[in-house]
Amino acid sequence: MKKVGPALAVLSLATALVATAAPASARPAATVAIHYVSASDATPTVGDQVYISGRLSGTDEHTLQIQTRHPGGQWHVAKTFRDLISFYKPVTFRSAGTFNLRVVSLAGSGYSKAISRAITLHVQPHFPVVAVNGNSIDARIDAHTRFRDDIGGALYDSSITTCTDYGDGQPYCTTDRPTNGQYLTVPITITQEQGTHDYNRFNYSLKGPDGQVWDQTYEDTKHGQQLSSGTLTAPDYVSGVVVFDVPPGSGYRLLVEDFGDSLGQVYV
Repeated sequence: MKKVGPALAVLSLATALVATAAPASARPAATVAIHYVSASDATPTVGDQVYISGRLSGTDEHTLQIQTRHPGGQWHVAKTFRDLISFYKPVTFRSAGTFNLRVVSLAGSGYSKAISRAITLHVQPHFPVVAVNGNSIDARIDAHTRFRDDIGGALYDSSITTCTDYGDGQPYCTTDRPTNGQYLTVPITITQEQGTHDYNRFNYSLKGPDGQVWDQTYEDTKHGQQLSSGTLTAPDYVSGVVVFDVPPGSGYRLLVEDFGDSLGQVYV
């Protein structure tokens, strides 16, 4: 999967503050510009900071609030602060969903209360979003990419015999025996449920009951073709096996990653 490096995407919307009922002598605040900054694209994810900045009229400090809500819900104060002439404040969203956001300049120092027009932000979950259901791992990598790993039960062998026919009718066979005691083979089916995504056999390792992590061995197996690497586009799927040379016993867990991102683990 191609990784997107931390690019800086900025979207800004200037909104005039609308004064509420106040004496004619009271002056409203001027304008604010609402920005949000994401680490990946134009849509913020959970944990990203939304930066609110603007310039105020006059020479006195203003007491301001940054307020958020779910559409149709009650406004909640996300931050209260005082600033003079201009301000630049971040707000961090801790959950995904659709939010309205506005700035309120409270009355004081000769200025009337003023409320900016609200803007709408769609905050995405922090990816990957993973659900482990029994021996299946359902992973959502971004808003448009989703795949499922179905993990089969472990198959054990004390040796593996492979034969090659060079065309003379006399197959050449070799028998390999595990260095550590047993070959443990795990069948895997990867189904692309949405979008396009790269897969790689080296996204899988095995963790023993003692906590030691084992990498795959390159041995062929009688249980099917070893999982390869490639690209899947929904609704394609690919099946294969991964093989480990490990000490005898059970209680092993298959560790599943996606190019550095942990997706979970499944007992095999």
